[in-house]
This record gives sequence, C-alpha cells and structure tokens, in this order.
Amino acid sequence: MRQLLVIALIGIGVWYFTIGVRIGLIGTWPTTLFNAKGTNNYPITVLRDGNTLSVKGSCTTYGGKLEIYVLGPQSQVVSSAQCNKDTQSLNLSVLAVKADYNVQVKMEGFSGRLDFSSSAL
Repeated sequence: MRQLLVIALIGIGVWYFTIGVRIGLIGTWPTTLFNAKGTNNYPITVLRDGNTLSVKGSCTTYGGKLEIYVLGPQSQVVSSAQCNKDTQSLNLSVLAVKADYNVQVKMEGFSGRLDFSSSAL
C-alpha cells in the first residue's frame, strides 16, 4: 500500500510538471488550472459575411502567462488578449467573413481560473 502511494505521488508530480493540472473543460465550463502549459485550439465556423465573432469571459491569474488569440482564415491573428495578475474580463470581437476561425489559448506555467465562451452571430 505504501508503494502504491509513492507511485501515485510520483505520477502526480510528473503530470504537474509536464502539462499541469486542469480541472474543467476550457471553453465549456469555468476551468481552474495549475501550472498549465501548452496550446489549446477551438474552431469556430462563421456562416455569413458580416457576422460578429466574439469571445467573452473572465480570467483570474495567480501566476504564469495566458494569451488568447482569434486566428482568421489564413491563420493570421485578428484579435488577442492577455491575462495579467488579478481578475479581468475578456471581450474580443471581430467583424468576420464566411470562413473557419480558430480561438487559440496559449499557457506558460499558468495558474488561475479561465471562463470564456465564443459565438459567431
């Protein structure tokens, strides 16, 4: 039993220091992150020219860095936001054309809480 506890602690330590711990599902539910690293991508399809693509929510930062990008049809950055210390609101809006867009979340040792939703209306 003691060996199983040691193996579990080693596994949790490796998990924490490689990708971090994420509790929730980014873009769907409010998510609490601990030392999160990496990039997440969320596709959005705009069905008509002139629709507004928006990303709204909030983030609370305890440490690390988190950046959110809205990437256009040719993977160019059309809007971006950065979460700094404390709590701040996110409000990214883009007048879009009919195409596939991508919301990209980049994390570098981010610890905090992220809650956002995206729509193309």
